[in-house]
Amino acid sequence: MVIISLAIYFFGKTQVNTGNLINRVSTRIFDYNTIDVKCNNKSLRSSILIFYGNNCIYKNGTVNKGIKSKYGWNCFDVYFQGRKKYKICHFKKNNWHVNKYLFEFNLLQDSLNVIFKIRGPDSKEKLYYKYFKESDKSYDTYFLDKKKNIYKIESKQFHLDKKSERKITKQIKVLENHKMDTIHKQCNIKILLTLEDHLENPSDKELNNFFETFDESCKTNIEYSEFSNELLFKVLQKYPNRAIKILKNNKNIKLKYILKELQNPVHDGFNISNIIKKIEMNKDTISIKIVKTLKEIH
Repeated sequence: MVIISLAIYFFGKTQVNTGNLINRVSTRIFDYNTIDVKCNNKSLRSSILIFYGNNCIYKNGTVNKGIKSKYGWNCFDVYFQGRKKYKICHFKKNNWHVNKYLFEFNLLQDSLNVIFKIRGPDSKEKLYYKYFKESDKSYDTYFLDKKKNIYKIESKQFHLDKKSERKITKQIKVLENHKMDTIHKQCNIKILLTLEDHLENPSDKELNNFFETFDESCKTNIEYSEFSNELLFKVLQKYPNRAIKILKNNKNIKLKYILKELQNPVHDGFNISNIIKKIEMNKDTISIKIVKTLKEIH
């Protein structure tokens, strides 16, 4: 029986995604789906759990089996430091397709970002994310489409009763069509996440949107401030000429506030000398202001 089972397993593995009888039968018996998890920080490996249904398929840096080949929505729950942060669901159009699932986790300060990819026959099917954010006053669920555009937010407000016990009311606010192209760009973390995902080759629109997020009103938003500050130095390091061109031509950008941000780097890991060297080659007014600001902190 063991030999027969092994024979079916290994022969069936050679037939995945062919759609023949052996493929369809073997995928009902064996789990051929795989996952690959990458983290930009070694400490993340012990802080992340990934569940498929009730099966923990990733724990302490170890990948486990447990992803069934089933028709319909297939969902993964991502936990970070014991709290659920993401639910990622994709649609599988039959019960015999086999995929490889890729998770890339990046930790920026205390914020966890995930890039999810599918390699296999369902890579172009429907996909959506749920991002969970908890504060002292509310528990917010952000619904994101395949491109990580927010299309709905549900917010459950926390209140304290007379006995000082926190209770969750049923007040739910649904914000429809909250797209990246909406008028409100100031302090928009979604724009930062989009730029971070495409930082190796960002479009002019993504860079313009990024610079338009800076505003005095963002000072009280710690999560946005730290994230945007780090991205600002990365953009100037990678794309100094494109950044200067956008700062000169886009009248919606608050240059004075950006200069203030440059005076207070979120950490000392930036190569300020290299940024100065690249920008001071330009002799325009904006370049001179940026170089002067950076030399004051260098």
